[in-house]
Amino acid sequence: MIVKNKTVSRVCLLGLLISCLWFFSGKKNLASQNSRPEVQNVIAITTTQLPSSQGVVPIALQCQTVDYPKPREAKSLRCVVTNNTATSITAVSLAYSITYEANDQESTDGGFMTLDALVHPDFHDANFSKFIHPGADRVIQRGAPIESNLLVKEIKINIDYVEFENGTSLGPNSRGSTVIAQFREGATQYKQWLLKQYVNRNRSITAIAPLLQDTSSPGAELKLDDGMQVIGAEEYRRNARNILSTRGGASELQRQLANNSSKLPD
Repeated sequence: MIVKNKTVSRVCLLGLLISCLWFFSGKKNLASQNSRPEVQNVIAITTTQLPSSQGVVPIALQCQTVDYPKPREAKSLRCVVTNNTATSITAVSLAYSITYEANDQESTDGGFMTLDALVHPDFHDANFSKFIHPGADRVIQRGAPIESNLLVKEIKINIDYVEFENGTSLGPNSRGSTVIAQFREGATQYKQWLLKQYVNRNRSITAIAPLLQDTSSPGAELKLDDGMQVIGAEEYRRNARNILSTRGGASELQRQLANNSSKLPD
């Protein structure tokens, strides 16, 4: 009987110990969860529109923050550009600044959100449907999340540069056209590199097809040190790959390359 009581006592003590461990573990996890910075739900955004013409804003801009894709809990900046003109838009660049506050100190992070639907003249016809045509709108979203560990005081954003299909443009153009030009320079550099590969491989599309399937950055191969040029090179490769697979096939890609291969030595 005494043995039974001791056994029961040990079981009770073991159960109490497990309960205490569970309780304090839960408190620790709860404290850990509570220590995580909360995502700021309300962020003030100030958008500056282009000057109106005859009472109409030529290119309307609306921006908001949206949830950034998991696994990271954060916010991202998302804008919608609406073309209220009679001419299609081939490229647009938005200038933004984000003011943060930490320890009573403010800091500002800025940059450009850029959309280039043309990429390169080679893709004018293939990408025509991607232009922002009259009356249409297009979403432009910042690729990186808004820093979630700092308090965001304000976001300011404006249309810096708009390029139309007919070659005209709008906007203050603080640097937007330069950003687009760097992007297209990267596309041109990749085109010239691909053209050399085409000529050196007996003008065979089959021989250069694996190059278009490569997913590594072309920056090192092309000796590009500008980030926008690298992105432009990647976009040319992606568009050329799409032409080869779904937009005309080998004959269309060969036609584009053959039109330019005479500029290179055999």
